[in-house]
Amino acid sequence: LWMLEPGESKRWIIAMVDVDNPDSFENQVYSLIDAPVIRIPQTTYLPEEKAVFEVLSSSDDIKVTDDEGKELPVEIKSMRGSVKQVSCVLPRTGLYRICAFSGDKVAEGIISAHASWEWTLRQARAGALKYHQKATSHIESWYGFHSAFLAARYFPDKETDKALNERFEYLFGLLHDEDKMEPKYYASRIQNTSGTIGMLVDRYEAYGDVKDLERASRLGDWLMKTWQREDGAYMNHGTVYTSVIYVAKSMLELAMAEREAAKKDISWKSPADNHYESAKRAIDQLVDSQGDFETE
Repeated sequence: LWMLEPGESKRWIIAMVDVDNPDSFENQVYSLIDAPVIRIPQTTYLPEEKAVFEVLSSSDDIKVTDDEGKELPVEIKSMRGSVKQVSCVLPRTGLYRICAFSGDKVAEGIISAHASWEWTLRQARAGALKYHQKATSHIESWYGFHSAFLAARYFPDKETDKALNERFEYLFGLLHDEDKMEPKYYASRIQNTSGTIGMLVDRYEAYGDVKDLERASRLGDWLMKTWQREDGAYMNHGTVYTSVIYVAKSMLELAMAEREAAKKDISWKSPADNHYESAKRAIDQLVDSQGDFETE
């Protein structure tokens, strides 16, 4: 489905089909072509969980194989007309290929069994340490701290967390004027600042150090005072950047953390309200624009 071997050729026929509504898609396609159609409402499962999907076909020749090509036992039940319900247990983490055959036609699909959230976060934190987060013009170079601090919150690892914390402080100092609490470079790339706000909130929620929430709050103030337009849009000069790496989402994460902090210290209520209102105005502007802006 995703590659050509050397010397191999394939030919596709692409059909444009009017569909009344998403629920009728597979039925309408099946009525037009002499080939099986697969309906997969859920594509991802836990290991050892039973996967269930439907195949529209006149044939019961349906196979599910793991990523080594080994065929899995499947249960096939006739439902209505040509619809068959297929189920199988996905034994372990990995990708599984569905193949439904009818004459010389075959329909293919992919389902997967994923590792636990804990395993994923632990691996992401290890990756953030192994592949050094860097101070550059783009936040993607230090994005790994999101995973690092979420992992620290739920699955602490003293030695690894210490190393990542020290790295974060080092990069934060390189990238920010900590007296003015604003970025030193590429200030108009507001997604760098909003993303860092989100990291600081993650870090605060992991360790409870109010200094992180204070820095996030001051950066939030700088962002909305410097780059928020009167109609609410977060801007990069003349371009709406509200949804670039989700600036408004980071502001809402900040407001939520401040609201929680206000339960113990009422002085956090005003910043929480200000940042919530800022994010709300930005989102309202985004909705009102109906997608008529020049970026994501």
